[in-house]
Amino acid sequence: MLLFLQKNSLGTIWNPANICCVQFSSYSTNLLFFGSADYKVYGYDLRHTRIPWCTLTGHGKAVSYVKFIDAETVVSASTDNTLKLWDLKKTSSSGLSSDACVLTYKGHSNEKVGLSTYFTTLFCILLFVLLIGLFFFIIILFFFRILWDYLFWMDTLHVVQNLMRYL
Repeated sequence: MLLFLQKNSLGTIWNPANICCVQFSSYSTNLLFFGSADYKVYGYDLRHTRIPWCTLTGHGKAVSYVKFIDAETVVSASTDNTLKLWDLKKTSSSGLSSDACVLTYKGHSNEKVGLSTYFTTLFCILLFVLLIGLFFFIIILFFFRILWDYLFWMDTLHVVQNLMRYL
């Protein structure tokens, strides 16, 4: 139901069903495709996000993966255990584009749906390690500060005692 919901976003793409995966085109800076829980793949021209550039239909369950093969070809995977190869030259912006599917592969196993959390997990682990390192760094600084204060005051005390001898 959402994409780009940040305060400073340039736009919002609304979808009635959950979005399961997102793929930006590396061949065009304006194309974005996403797989949805309503069994469809949606393609958007980011310059005109009011309606989809194309809607690819044909999967029997949620679309869990979308990837650009080249500038005119997209592959999608679904939890219906199919992969579909789509020819973007056969799509229509006026309606559903079921004729754009040029090949269907069957037999793979796919039960997971959802956006990838690999980088999120990796970020959390790195943040945890960084915080632990920062914690130990602060403890070491605190220890050296106490040691420095002790040595400084001992040295100062020694100087004062020497001065008192001469008075």
